[in-house]
Amino acid sequence: MKKMNWLKTIENVHKVTNNKKIKILLDIIICRIKYKATSRDYDYFEMYKMSEFERSTYLTKGKNKDLIKKYNHPKFMKLVNNPIEFHKIFTKFINREWLEINNLKSFKKFCTNQKEGIAFSNKRKKQINIEKRTIEKVYKELTEKKYLLIEEIVKTTGSLKKISSTSNISIRIITILGKCLSALLYIEEENIQLMAPVDLDTGKILFRAEDQAKNKFTAHPKTKKEILGIEIPNWERIKEVCEEACLEIPEVGYIEWTFVIGEKKIDLVKVNTNPEYDLFQRVTHQEHNIGMIPLIKKKEERKIEN
Repeated sequence: MKKMNWLKTIENVHKVTNNKKIKILLDIIICRIKYKATSRDYDYFEMYKMSEFERSTYLTKGKNKDLIKKYNHPKFMKLVNNPIEFHKIFTKFINREWLEINNLKSFKKFCTNQKEGIAFSNKRKKQINIEKRTIEKVYKELTEKKYLLIEEIVKTTGSLKKISSTSNISIRIITILGKCLSALLYIEEENIQLMAPVDLDTGKILFRAEDQAKNKFTAHPKTKKEILGIEIPNWERIKEVCEEACLEIPEVGYIEWTFVIGEKKIDLVKVNTNPEYDLFQRVTHQEHNIGMIPLIKKKEERKIEN
């Protein structure tokens, strides 16, 4: 698989640059040694266009792993990644109904309030429609397949929902040492996946959204509702909630958080102890082609000073 990734990268870069394939291969190897970049990093970040200094500023897969090893205690990572422990640790930031699946009576009570939900096991999740089936049958199926927890389906409301009523819209924030590092507006539905960075100081979208193919959009491609220039509601409170949540598990110091924003509430949906560093460093979103490493160093230096 790794060999196939390398070959694919070499072919992609050759088509863009017309450079000799052996030259591209040697440059990929250099970036792997000097910057801990994978062949995918090399292609995705367009490192073939960068100066040595620019390359050094990007958070690559290898450097991301170093941060995880440095700041995230394995024992507590396992806790956060367990659906039940996640809900217990962060219960005051989860503004939706949830239930551990271990009692039929409690499950029936949950089902009187919710006609559908998301069920979680340790390794998977699935959406459950309760309304069209008997509660006992649903409960039996979930317990037999070792699902541990069920929760209310959380939905975006308010001004962000105006972008698209059919999209799942969330805010992703990376924190390091308890402080916000980078933020992203994430819009997802069938055949659409858009990302736009959120300015940490203002909560505004200052760059066009991009999809995975690097197509750029000032507005949602289906609804034509503006994305560029909008301001995330309750932005200061979102950052506060994120940094308050960090205090619940200081043993994990490098985290990607996913929030869904409602009209009057901020709902923590997911915690990722292996942050998706690449989504937060799309090339066209980086001013002066500078990646996240300088920001990370500033946060680390500030922590040492304090």
